[in-house]
Amino acid sequence: MQNTIDISLEGDEKFLAQLFSFTSEKSASGLTNLETFIGHFVNQTLQRDGLFGAWAKVWKIDTGYNLKISSPHHDLSRYSTAIPEFIAAGGLALEILQQNQEKLDEVIKSTGKPMQFILPWGLALGKVKSVQMLHFPPIEAFIYSDYIFFHLPIGAGKTCWDTTDLIP
Repeated sequence: MQNTIDISLEGDEKFLAQLFSFTSEKSASGLTNLETFIGHFVNQTLQRDGLFGAWAKVWKIDTGYNLKISSPHHDLSRYSTAIPEFIAAGGLALEILQQNQEKLDEVIKSTGKPMQFILPWGLALGKVKSVQMLHFPPIEAFIYSDYIFFHLPIGAGKTCWDTTDLIP
């Protein structure tokens, strides 16, 4: 059982800031630098995977970043591969976005609506028991740095998370 893991986060500061959608405006929310921002999302993932008591910390070392995850009573070995694979997939998404930036700029200009690159950081990663088909997140996901933070009324006392009428 692996209670502590260290992961070298591939990419420089500019790449990781783009990948994690970190901007200087985030400092107003208490996430004052890229390290705390990345740690925030990894801690959300650990919580949503049910690993209560586990924690993540990110350090800047020279020009790179290191993620350390620890837990007093959970096996963290799955994150040794899951996090680097997720970062690699996110890097590919960012590369595709950059290759199509001109087309995206045309859409932004024609609609007058700004767009923000945001990956679903903070969702369960190690204990996923579903296929998650996500579309553009609500603006609250970016504002509150929590991909699933939103509570939209759907009508008559129902919310988007209220599925009681779907259970037989």
